[in-house]
Amino acid sequence: MTAPPPREGELQAIRAALSLLSAPPRGRRVRQSPLPDGVDTLIKVAVDFETAEALSQGLQRTPGHLMDAASFFIEQILLAPGVDSYRALGATRESPTPRLRQNFVHLCKWAHSEEREGFAGPAYLVRITQAWNNVKTPARRAAYDQSLDARLAEEAYHRERDVKRGRSAEAEKTIFREGSLAQSRRHTPARSHKRPGLIGRLLAFAFNVKF
Repeated sequence: MTAPPPREGELQAIRAALSLLSAPPRGRRVRQSPLPDGVDTLIKVAVDFETAEALSQGLQRTPGHLMDAASFFIEQILLAPGVDSYRALGATRESPTPRLRQNFVHLCKWAHSEEREGFAGPAYLVRITQAWNNVKTPARRAAYDQSLDARLAEEAYHRERDVKRGRSAEAEKTIFREGSLAQSRRHTPARSHKRPGLIGRLLAFAFNVKF
């Protein structure tokens, strides 16, 4: 029985991964944006050749290329420094626990099975496991959500403070520039009007022109 084709929403994440793989500098913008739909599918592509093969024809990419793109997205976006536990698991705070568990299992498999020179599999596995431990029970999840709220509030406070400091510094620069300009104008000598010479007076008399 042929599997039904994936919905377009399920392909958003893998398309984003392909775009990121072709242009890694886009990673900064992607890291600052919400996760696209279909991250669950992307994580599965990273560890399951059959899933990658099923998507390869529609995306006109080889299964290996899709798996590379998915793996790169996991490293650069899901496991970027400073991400919260939900994002590390390819999910959001609204995601149900079964989805978190499923992504955790696939990510652990990815960290174990990926074989590339310089791949930090053990370090990634520690981070993935820590993320799951933070949210795997209702009590832990509630405690983590509370700490996450406090962290986000502190980050928002620092951002607002930095913006205010930037505005204050710019205002001080403007005042300084305006003060310097006013001072330079005060010290600029006025133009002296010399009395016209004999030729000038004759021309003025002849043509009725003032010099």
